[in-house]
Amino acid sequence: MRHDHGPSPFHGRAPGSDEASRKRSRELRQSLSPPEAYLWKNIKSRQLGGFQFNRQKPLGPYIADFYCHEARLVVEVDGKHHFNQVAYDAARDAWLREHGLEVVRLSATLVWNNLFDVLRHLLGVLERRVREAGTSSGLEDSATSSAGPEEE
Repeated sequence: MRHDHGPSPFHGRAPGSDEASRKRSRELRQSLSPPEAYLWKNIKSRQLGGFQFNRQKPLGPYIADFYCHEARLVVEVDGKHHFNQVAYDAARDAWLREHGLEVVRLSATLVWNNLFDVLRHLLGVLERRVREAGTSSGLEDSATSSAGPEEE
């Protein structure tokens, strides 16, 4: 059973988003990295527990790799370039958490080599987020960053 968490703070045009970020989002949807495309193939069309994801979703001044509104969950697939932008990613994650979203960061290698474990982990996070929303006043209090399954 799915729960309606009310309107998103990003309903319609997200704060800080503009035509340029929407255009960039459309461009990014056309050029997913191989690990992003591999994950997308397995989570699109409500394939993961019935949860709906958007890819390359503008959220305020940022564009999330994948976003599930129902669980208010952002999923990021980090390639090698993220090693050079640790401060940027930390600021970005903080901004998203301040807006009640949880961020799960997964290495591209993990997605590529351990998709089953990644999907199992994501499903657990999604179910927890929806469960917590049903037992608390909202998801804002539970929006802590979540690591993915351990790489083997």
